[in-house]
Order: sequence, then C-alpha cells, then structure tokens
Amino acid sequence: MGFQNDVSFSEFCSVLKQEMKFRFAEDSCIEIHKVTKNNSMEYDCMLIRDAKETVAPNFYLQDYYEEYKTGRTLEDIAAELETMYYHSRNKVKELDTDLSFSGCRNKIIYRLVSQKMNEELKHSIPYVCFLDLMITFHIMLCQDEEGVAMIRVTNVLMEQWEVDKEMLLKLAQNNTKELFPGNVCSMYALLRDGGETSAGDNFFQDAFAENSAPVVEPMVITNERYVNGAAAVLYPNMLRRVAKLFQGDYYLIPSSVHEMLAVPANAITAEHELLMMVAQVNESCVQEEEILSNAVYRYWSQSRILKIVG
Repeated sequence: MGFQNDVSFSEFCSVLKQEMKFRFAEDSCIEIHKVTKNNSMEYDCMLIRDAKETVAPNFYLQDYYEEYKTGRTLEDIAAELETMYYHSRNKVKELDTDLSFSGCRNKIIYRLVSQKMNEELKHSIPYVCFLDLMITFHIMLCQDEEGVAMIRVTNVLMEQWEVDKEMLLKLAQNNTKELFPGNVCSMYALLRDGGETSAGDNFFQDAFAENSAPVVEPMVITNERYVNGAAAVLYPNMLRRVAKLFQGDYYLIPSSVHEMLAVPANAITAEHELLMMVAQVNESCVQEEEILSNAVYRYWSQSRILKIVG
C-alpha cells in the first residue's frame, strides 16, 4: 500500500497492524495500545510479542505516520519495524526481567517529575511529594550507549512486594546516586563541549580549594548520563555543596526533568522576571514530556532550606 494523504492515524495503525501480521507467525501477538508517559503524555504504540515471550518492546507510531503522510511507503515502514523488533528482542533476552523484590531492590531508582502535570498518574503509583514536584520510583533494566530502559513501580507491584514507599525511597536514595552519579558543571562548559571538562567531585574539589573565589556563573546540576538528572538535587548534601560553590544563596531553575540550573542569588535582581522566563522557555523550547515545573526555587544557605519563590 502506498502513500495516501487522506488516511487518518487510526486507519494507518489498522493497516500497518495487518501488514505486520503477514510478517510474523500466526500465534504472535501484535497489538496497538496507548502508553502514558511523563506529564500525562499519551502515545500510540505497537507491541509485537512472540507467543513464548513475557516481555516485549513498544514501537511508537506517530512519527511513522508523519513519514507516511509525506510519502514513505507502508511496506518500508513495516520492514523497518520488523528489523527493529528482532534487534530489540535480542536485547530483551539479555535483560534481567526478574520482578521479584529480591531481584529488583538494588535496581530501584527515583525520578523527579511535576505533580500538576501527572495528577492522573498519582492514583496508580507510589510517590513522595517534594515542593510542587513528586518523587516517583522505577526499576532500571539496563543502561548502555542506546539509552536507559526502566519500568515504573506501580501500587500493584509495591503491594506484591509487601513494602511501603518509605522503603522504596530509602532504596532509591542509595541506588540512584550509585547508578547515576551526580554531575555539577558550568552551564557555559556544557554548552561548549557537553560538560565533559568539569564534573562531579573534581569540580567540587577545585572550587573548595583554599582561598578559592565564589563561583559566579550558572551551574548545571544533573547526573553523568544527563538523563532524568533533575533528581540529582535530592542526593545527600548536593544542595549544600552547591551553596559552597557560590558561597551563599542561589536560585534553582527547573530547566527540564534532565537537569536543574543553579544561579547565584546576587545575580538575580527581579524574581518575577525569572518566573516569566521559566514559563516562556517551557512553552517554547522544552518538549512537553520533559517539562518539570514553571516554579523557581531559592536555596537559603544559612538555614539549608529550599523554598518555592513567590
């Protein structure tokens, strides 16, 4: 079947599903379903699973539909999905998919996400409030050069494990900083060379040298993978150590779920302008799934307290 500009997305999914069924065994499971991601973003996915498999990859279809509308053939799309399936299946076989508590306790990690944009999700998962944000829990399956694979801990899974969210938080606090070590680097260095020149403890050691001057440039707080790195602000002593870099108070700007931006308080003259900037950047520059908050936070170094501005 070739290009047809008037084919709707649902029609495209239906025809693509039929095309994929021709390419797999009759007892294979090929389904199209919705997946809810961060910030309540819903995506239509194709799941392809062999009859003997318990875990299978999802393939997001919206981008393929856009390509189809601009001339890519259905057969070409189906061929790519077939190739990707066999590649993904081999990777899935390498994963440790033991979802027992004993099999997962050392792989439970946390993320920091918006409360407001995940209201519906709050009914089905364990979470811990953190200012206007919330800490959610996940099981890390693998991380390699292709990315990070994880699954969300739900209330059902927590009940099966017979643990509470306090236990999840304790485990995630230890695991996350070990699996995703914190990284604090100059924003300018990050823009220039990906932050590869200054990170983690080395930066802190240099900045804490005797008679060192306070840091005056914006700093990025994230992790070494730059994935879900905003959660690094939860690491023990992270906020206090950043305050030592600036030798005083600072503002935290939630630039995305992947990082926070720290700016010395004495560099900001009008908090309302900072709030306007964050809202504008989120609206125009940040993918909706990656928005963390429109708020701004201030860390008071003497009292070691983080508060929402305004």
